Amino acid sequence: MASNTVLVAVPLISSGLIMVWKVNKARKYIEKDVEWWTLIFFLLLFVQAGTLKFTNTTVFIADKLIKLTGDNIGVLTSVILWISTLGSSMFDNVVLVAAFIPVLQGFQAINITTQSLWWALLFGGCLGGNITLIGSTANIVALGILEKERNIRMTFFSWFWVGLSVGLITTCIVWAALTFIPFYR
Repeated sequence: MASNTVLVAVPLISSGLIMVWKVNKARKYIEKDVEWWTLIFFLLLFVQAGTLKFTNTTVFIADKLIKLTGDNIGVLTSVILWISTLGSSMFDNVVLVAAFIPVLQGFQAINITTQSLWWALLFGGCLGGNITLIGSTANIVALGILEKERNIRMTFFSWFWVGLSVGLITTCIVWAALTFIPFYR
């Protein structure tokens, strides 16, 4: 089987079995209960991550980062943290992390210690996702439910100013920890 076949097959088979089991309500489930806009949004985000890997953009990024930082692991860790923080505020954090995994694996292939880089990617992706409405899967799902159930719409900037404050403060704390606590390396 091709890579990730199970990840596609299990949800399709499961939803198909539920539709057969609840055949009288299947049309209602599909038309009313499925968040189609959210599903399409995520589908396109994952297509974006796959395209970056397929076009070797991730290899290009890894090469440029090595040239930019040299062999200084502390600087490289800081760069990964801030790129993943800012990137996951503009793209969905899951997609950004998925796109950056091959970049970090590329560093591993050229014998660079990557433990602090993985932590930087993890924290940057999670904390940066709080900055904007589209930065996190949880944000998008929660806002979809809020609009559907309560008919409440949140504007981009009403979220952004609070998210930016929280995202920058927490990322600065993590940056200090990754920079000054040596056991992460």
